[in-house]
Amino acid sequence: MKRVFLLLLLLISFSLYSQNVDLFIWAGQSNALGRQGDAAEYPEDTNNLDNQIQFNWTVANGSNSAGWTTMQAQTGYFPDGHFGPEVTFSRKLVEAGYNPAIFKFTQGATSIFQHWQGPGDGGLYDAMTTNLNTAITALENQGLTVTVKGFIWIQGESDSNSPAAATAYFNNLTTIINDFRGAVIDDVNLPILLGVDEQFFNLVDHEQHEQHEILNAHQDIALNDSTIKFTSMYGYPKADDTHLTPTGLINHGEDLFNSFQLLVSGEYPSANCVLSSVGNHDSFERRSWDNHLLQIVQV
Repeated sequence: MKRVFLLLLLLISFSLYSQNVDLFIWAGQSNALGRQGDAAEYPEDTNNLDNQIQFNWTVANGSNSAGWTTMQAQTGYFPDGHFGPEVTFSRKLVEAGYNPAIFKFTQGATSIFQHWQGPGDGGLYDAMTTNLNTAITALENQGLTVTVKGFIWIQGESDSNSPAAATAYFNNLTTIINDFRGAVIDDVNLPILLGVDEQFFNLVDHEQHEQHEILNAHQDIALNDSTIKFTSMYGYPKADDTHLTPTGLINHGEDLFNSFQLLVSGEYPSANCVLSSVGNHDSFERRSWDNHLLQIVQV
């Protein structure tokens, strides 16, 4: 009888846990999408974690998952499809005890200035929030309680293509963050990870100061908000001038998870990257961009 009672308790506990979903929103351009993440090199799922991760993905003006599925490669770009950093990021979440659902909305070569725009402007940001609300409702209609745990924004390279876009980037990204937290999620302290490719050719051209404003914006926003962290892609292997290789995407996802854990722990609330890993072992000081010098500081 005692054994039956314990079994019932375990079943009830599992049922209660399974009714709660930890939702992470993933958005941005090509390195968030995984443009060179050839799914022929999709990371092996030796512990069968992908089936424990709910996944809803959209490539704006392209393919989509048509609702919720489980973690997998997305169709397009390669015969076997493609994948991004969300794969290893979400697997690490499962291993850490989360019950993750990943909502991914991305499109390559897109700027906030021209494509994402701001709330109410009819751009990709509005499309993302509309799709997100539909996706959350779909989970709730399954009887699930949805808790939004984080927002990952990997974007900025395309805003470096013009001085006007670069100059407006700080205000444009701040507007998106404030609206997303306040009007969409209703959590002004929602943890946020920001990332941009510091090695993107426009961002390392130190003869043009306006290009540095993208990096400055990411770091300044994080420096002034202990619930936002700037993360680094510096040192990841690339397939070309812009896009991470499958190995780079795998490493990036793992490092993003580590950065998220550090952020929510409150242990390292600063904008600087502090991890000893492929991409995050080097930290860019904010003043280095002002001085027009590529200065890498070991931390």
